[in-house]
Amino acid sequence: MKKNKKTIAIKGFEELKALCPELKKDDIVASFKYNLHPSVPGVRCKGTVIIDRHYVRVFLNGEELEKIDVNSIASLKLENGVGSCSVEYRLKTDDLPHLLCRMDMSAGKKVTNITKRFNRIAEREGFENFDASDEKKYGGARDGERGKCPKCGRPMRRGVCVHCTNKFRTVARLWNIIKPYKIFIFSSVIFFFLVSGLNLLLPEINRIITDDFIKADPSENISALEYLAVVLSMLAVQIILRLFSMLRSHLLINASNGMIVDLRNMLFAKIQKLSISRISKRTAGELMHRVSRDVANIQ
Repeated sequence: MKKNKKTIAIKGFEELKALCPELKKDDIVASFKYNLHPSVPGVRCKGTVIIDRHYVRVFLNGEELEKIDVNSIASLKLENGVGSCSVEYRLKTDDLPHLLCRMDMSAGKKVTNITKRFNRIAEREGFENFDASDEKKYGGARDGERGKCPKCGRPMRRGVCVHCTNKFRTVARLWNIIKPYKIFIFSSVIFFFLVSGLNLLLPEINRIITDDFIKADPSENISALEYLAVVLSMLAVQIILRLFSMLRSHLLINASNGMIVDLRNMLFAKIQKLSISRISKRTAGELMHRVSRDVANIQ
């Protein structure tokens, strides 16, 4: 088993070596492939990006397309588009986004960890002091692959498999956070059923107006009072429907906003308790993403 893994690793390096003969194995920080042409929309290609201690090299169909000094790059970022994604880099001199490569969504999944890895190294000790033997320090393997779940074999996120994890336990943890706002939530559920019931009542009123008044036999005497009562009932249902919808939205907003404030306070308190060594393993952007974007997703 070990022999097979070693053979695969050597084969991968030989492929990179064929593209760049001057490349040294210990200098490789990361490498990944892209499959969309960087300048011609909709055209597929075979491309490779190699990041080492000195340069970021972009190869297109076996030819070197771009060579950038790694120390001149401030950060890398994966930008998601419609059906595709792109890797952009910002230089320390102008801080403007520049296109590095483009790929479809399936190929872009592996690049997220590589961009994080690059930013960690650039933010901490720099690429001159990069040590390829200390993989744990930089967060993951050089090819950017995340660990796989031993149960289902799918990629894990931050050491957790979202497919095999106990969903009931996750909901139970979330319930402890939203428990102070359960009255708001249960009330909004009641209003949800009331709104649904009123929405079922409106077609019945429309049927009465159509069958009994609009399509009624002209010889029949239509009571103006009955017609007015039906129209007023429709107006009353519409007003009550809008009122219940507003109350339901108000209750949900109060519950979600209160829960998010509590969750962010809990998260911030947890970060405050971490040691300097633990915090230094994450970039400032990652911590901000946890406090803002991840909490917003829960909301």
